[in-house]
Amino acid sequence: MTVVSEVEPEQVKQVEAQLLKLEDVIKVAHLEEGKLVSSELLLIKVHCLNKDRPQVLKTVIAYGARVKDIGHTMLTAELTGEPERIDAFIADMSVHGIAELSRSGITALESGDTVIND
Repeated sequence: MTVVSEVEPEQVKQVEAQLLKLEDVIKVAHLEEGKLVSSELLLIKVHCLNKDRPQVLKTVIAYGARVKDIGHTMLTAELTGEPERIDAFIADMSVHGIAELSRSGITALESGDTVIND
């Protein structure tokens, strides 16, 4: 599980201690900004009639998103990236009418050759 917490440096130890109190937590790793790779996943379903499909697909392509499913009246797309990019995509897709969406939140791993399990 990845937990993202934006706290002052002196509060990091307190957050780690609180997480270690949880029953299922085995290890807590503090990943420092600049030494991690992070991303967020969005699945979004928008209203998309045949006449609207070119406009919706134009927005999907502009963001480098992927079409995951096309129904008779809906289109589902997937986008991964930074939260700001996800926010902008949601805003641009909202003009088509968002039926539903799901965001994973930020997930991260340490960059380079180091692994968290060490």
